[in-house]
Amino acid sequence: MRHRGPTNRRVEVTLPWGLTLVIDSQDTIGIALWQLGIYDLALSECAWRLLEPGETALDVGGNIGYMSCLLAARSGPSGCVHTFEPHPLLKKRLEAQIARWPTSIAASVVTHGLALSDRIGTAFLAEPSEFSSNCGTATLQPNDSERGHTVATITLDSLPVADSPAGLMKVDVEGHELSVFQGGAKTLRSGRIRDIVFEEHSGKSSPACTFLQDCGYTLFQIERRFVGPILAEPGSPSSTPWNASNYLATRDPIRALQKMSPFGWQVLKSR
Repeated sequence: MRHRGPTNRRVEVTLPWGLTLVIDSQDTIGIALWQLGIYDLALSECAWRLLEPGETALDVGGNIGYMSCLLAARSGPSGCVHTFEPHPLLKKRLEAQIARWPTSIAASVVTHGLALSDRIGTAFLAEPSEFSSNCGTATLQPNDSERGHTVATITLDSLPVADSPAGLMKVDVEGHELSVFQGGAKTLRSGRIRDIVFEEHSGKSSPACTFLQDCGYTLFQIERRFVGPILAEPGSPSSTPWNASNYLATRDPIRALQKMSPFGWQVLKSR
């Protein structure tokens, strides 16, 4: 653990699975990676355990590439990761990150400069006031900010990648999750995506959670304990109330519980 910040704002860090990221040491994710070497431990562990080597994964809201990096390392050379990042500057950073990852140990990563939503067209991607210190806060949801970019939107159901099975999809789109799921209703109801990890601030009764359950998914709350992660009943008191609430929606709850049952943090010892 590093307690002092780096001298330079842009620095390279090596993550526990052996791939590197160039971080902004003054950004929320960058600070966590510099100090701890990992971001959102429970969510990272859950994604690592659920995705199998060789599977396809989707990263919806790619940002600087942290989760894409984890998924690429876990899926390995025989797998594939599709990453969706509509913000033009973040997409450039993401593509530069991906170019650094050796294909001998990482899955191929396909970047899409598109926003997944419930319709094909365009939308305004707003940069709220905190964007300068947390580049993950850009949002398609209504916002007072006049700063941002007009971006192309597409639905999951309209993409060729949705025609094939995927092991895991991670969704973090700052309140636009329901629209992402609605635009993939056909894909989700078919069960072609086994596991979905997503952020939800409004709890188990939110429209996004209800929609996924209606599509045939079983819902769990991702929690962190000292001995490792657990899958809890939705609505359970959070052990880390200062963190965003993360959920797992799965088509195979027995498998998910088995995968998450061992003690420890496998993602920290993944090299």
